[in-house]
Amino acid sequence: MRDSVFVYDYLSEEIKRILHPDEINLINLYANKKGYKIRHFFSKEQRATAFIRGNDDVPFAGVGFINFKDDFNTFSRIMEKIENWFREMGVNKYYAPINFNTWYAYRIVTEYFDNPPFLSETLHPSHYKKLFDKFGFSVVQDYYSYIVDNPAAVINRLKPAYQRVTGKGLSIEEVDGKEYIKDIYNIATNAFKGAFLYEDIPLEEFAMLYKPVLDKRVKARIFLAKDRKGVYGFIFTFEYGDTMVLKTIGVREEIRGKYIATALIYSAYGAGLKSGKSKFIHAYMREGISSYRFSKKFGEIYRKYSLYGKKI
Repeated sequence: MRDSVFVYDYLSEEIKRILHPDEINLINLYANKKGYKIRHFFSKEQRATAFIRGNDDVPFAGVGFINFKDDFNTFSRIMEKIENWFREMGVNKYYAPINFNTWYAYRIVTEYFDNPPFLSETLHPSHYKKLFDKFGFSVVQDYYSYIVDNPAAVINRLKPAYQRVTGKGLSIEEVDGKEYIKDIYNIATNAFKGAFLYEDIPLEEFAMLYKPVLDKRVKARIFLAKDRKGVYGFIFTFEYGDTMVLKTIGVREEIRGKYIATALIYSAYGAGLKSGKSKFIHAYMREGISSYRFSKKFGEIYRKYSLYGKKI
C-alpha cells in the first residue's frame, strides 16, 4: 500500500518542523496576500508548497519550499497530487522550485556540486536534479556563478569606464543600507521589472528581505552610483575570508548602457582588494546577459543552477 500524501491549506505542525522560521514567516505573509492560493503537500517527512497567483485565464503557478530525500516514489506522488490540484484550478504550466517569486529562493544546483558554498548561496542536494529530470521537468533557464582569481585583469579592463562615469559628475560611494533602503528599492523595482518571472513587492517586504543586511547581521557592503540629483544604481556585495561575492547589481532602466554597472563593479573590486580579498564571485547570472559574458571571459564557472518548468 502506498503511503498517503497529506494536503493542507495551512501550515501543519508536521510541516513546520521541517521549515526554517524565515520560511514560515514568508509563507504566512503570502497566505494573506490578495490573489494567492497556497497548498502544502507532505509525506514521509518530505514536502513541497504549491501556489497559484492571479485570477487570469492562465494563472501563474509554482512549487517551492521543497524538501525531498533521494526517493523518487515519494517525490512523484507529491508532485502528482500537486499537478491534480493545478489542473482543477485551470493551470497548464508551472515552475519549480520557486518560493513565490524571484525575490526569494528559486532554482536548484545542477552542476559543480563540489565547490564549497559561498556566503548567501542557497544549495540543494545533488539528487534533486535527478528527481526533476526523471519526473519530466524541462530546464526553463540556466544561471551561473563565476569565480575570478585574477582581479587585476578585471580592474584594468574596467578602469576607463569608471573614469568616464566619475568624470561626468557621478560618484560611487559605499553607504549604509538603512539610510538608502528606499532608493535601493526604487532602483531594484525599476531595473528588474522586465525580468523573467518578476513580481512587484512593496517597500516593507523589500526591507524585510534585506533585514539581515540592514541590521548588519551579515557582512555586506553596498555601493551606490549617485550625484546631487539622485541615485542611479547599486551593487550588493558580501565578504568572507579571502572572498567578495558580487550578489546583485541594479541600474535604472532609462540610463543603462552608460557604464554605471561597470563603474559599480570596479568600485566593489577596489574596495575588496583594499580589504584583502583575492577572489571575487559573480553570483547568479542568467545565461546570455552581459555580466555573464564578462564573467565568462575573466573567470571560471563556480556553480550552475537551473529553474525548471512543466506543462500539464
